Amino acid sequence: MDIASKCVSATKPTALKPVPGIGKEIPDNPTTSLGEISHGKLRTQEVLVRSFSQFGKILKVLAFKTLKHKGRAWVIFEDVSSATEALKRMQGFPFYAKPMRIQYAKTKSDIIAKADGTFVPRERRKRHDDRAERKKRDPHHDSKQAGAGLNSAYSGAYGAVPPVLC
Repeated sequence: MDIASKCVSATKPTALKPVPGIGKEIPDNPTTSLGEISHGKLRTQEVLVRSFSQFGKILKVLAFKTLKHKGRAWVIFEDVSSATEALKRMQGFPFYAKPMRIQYAKTKSDIIAKADGTFVPRERRKRHDDRAERKKRDPHHDSKQAGAGLNSAYSGAYGAVPPVLC
């Protein structure tokens, strides 16, 4: 008996909340979306690969620690039947003492879309303006010049040369 089956039988599966903005059920997908993931001390991706590889071939595991994706991960299986089996058996599985919430991903992952031949490249979002461009557009906000008194925008700053009175 493996660890996954011991832990699944010990916990009660939790019901999934409906996905906001979608009025119908999410279709079966080889990509599973995991919620309520607690990032522990060990490497989360490696632990997810070990836990989910018993259900079929895994193409990729995505687990980020960024604020936007905190507590989320995606496991991309080679076929839908593996993803379905993982969804059924791992629902509510305690992952770092917190039960996982698993559902099919809303959309196909890029790996699956490329394999199907349905991949359409998306435009990358711009993160932030380039710092060099910002400096060119707004030369008054240069922190290095502020302390030296070289910029007239910071005339009241410490280190600025006082005006000469005659």
